[in-house]
Amino acid sequence: MALKKKKKLYEGKTKTIFETEAPEQVIITFRDDSQGNGAKATTIPGKGAIAGQISGFLFRVLESFFVPTHFLAPAGKDGMLVRQLEMIPLQFLMHNIASSSFARRTGAKEGKPLERPVLEYYHKAATARDAGLSRNDTLSTGFVNSNELRHIERCVSKANAVLRGVFDRRGLKLESCKLEFGRGKNRIMIGDELSLENLRLLDAKTGDRLLPSRAANDPAEMQRLYEEAARKILTEFEK
Repeated sequence: MALKKKKKLYEGKTKTIFETEAPEQVIITFRDDSQGNGAKATTIPGKGAIAGQISGFLFRVLESFFVPTHFLAPAGKDGMLVRQLEMIPLQFLMHNIASSSFARRTGAKEGKPLERPVLEYYHKAATARDAGLSRNDTLSTGFVNSNELRHIERCVSKANAVLRGVFDRRGLKLESCKLEFGRGKNRIMIGDELSLENLRLLDAKTGDRLLPSRAANDPAEMQRLYEEAARKILTEFEK
């Protein structure tokens, strides 16, 4: 029997979280809202459903490789039933290909695959202009201890490898992925979402981004790009 949404627990920029009748299980619903470029909010028809389907699919793939996640089951076309976590206010950004910002900061050649993935640490409240944290800084926050951080690093590394394989088979390259973690039942696992909001994907042939920033404030173009991305990630995968 499918669990039903009850009281709204939280509403973010693009997602809403609802409690259910099951203890420690919540439903995340993805909305069609988008922040666009900068602070300008826009609505992209169908975006919520696509984000929910891509997230659910990718979480299932990670679980099949024994990467711990909060995912339990799909919840309608635009949602997921997940374990309720106490989220850790840190973000872990893994780079596989040098983006323009990464190239500016490091001197790497933009668009070039890195010799090995590079992991960066950020506070959840950091803005695009804020510098990342060093590993020691991350431990100094007290949000995680050394054993927990090692566990998270292993999970990020394995998830990155699995996701790269998924996208390689779709003719796509994973430029970077940004993951968040939380605690539930004395375990730390990947939470939040796995969608085009926190995965940066490139066309393997052209090197073009699936969601170029120049289209961010054009809802019609973004709708087309989201639908094309869903076709590549979901439909073609199922063949």
